[in-house]
Amino acid sequence: IVITLVAVGVLGYKAIGIMRDASAQATHAEDYKGEGEGEVTVTIPEGASGADIVDLKLVALSTALLLCASFSGGHGAVAMQDSEKRTTLGWLALTGLFGLTFLGVEIHAFNHMIGMGATPQRSAFLSAFFALVGIHGLHVAFGLVWLTVLLVQVGQHGLIPANWRRIRCLTLFWHFLGVVWIAVFSLVHLIGSLS
Repeated sequence: IVITLVAVGVLGYKAIGIMRDASAQATHAEDYKGEGEGEVTVTIPEGASGADIVDLKLVALSTALLLCASFSGGHGAVAMQDSEKRTTLGWLALTGLFGLTFLGVEIHAFNHMIGMGATPQRSAFLSAFFALVGIHGLHVAFGLVWLTVLLVQVGQHGLIPANWRRIRCLTLFWHFLGVVWIAVFSLVHLIGSLS
């Protein structure tokens, strides 16, 4: 855990430098022809920074969803300690719903950005942005698969000691996802939108 926190800190520090460099290099723009019902021309600077593309309201929604997932996962662990199988399953299912919604919002944001022409190839900031946020999203997806398997195990075998350990590990994983997201949110989204 410590190594991962240090890695996130180093990546965040590097991302801040990349964002500042990208903002300083934003000298010209190219037109992007969007596809769809009609042609849309959107101009994204070559060195686009977070201020050019980050929608803080959408990011705040994502953050709230992930924190709610962590909160409901914690309640699932508390219900497990009280040996309440049905309540535990309910809280864990709610955790999955929050996590799935978080991924949906993230995918929507990525699609919107790519539709605007804000792709990883466009600037150093966007490369760092897509890498950090995308890797976090992959971890959330992994957590959802883990959660689904655990829901089936608890449903079939109940709150046996092995499932207690698994629920505790999953809950710690969700809390850690929240901590990492706060770091990504602070270092990439907030600072990126202010640069």
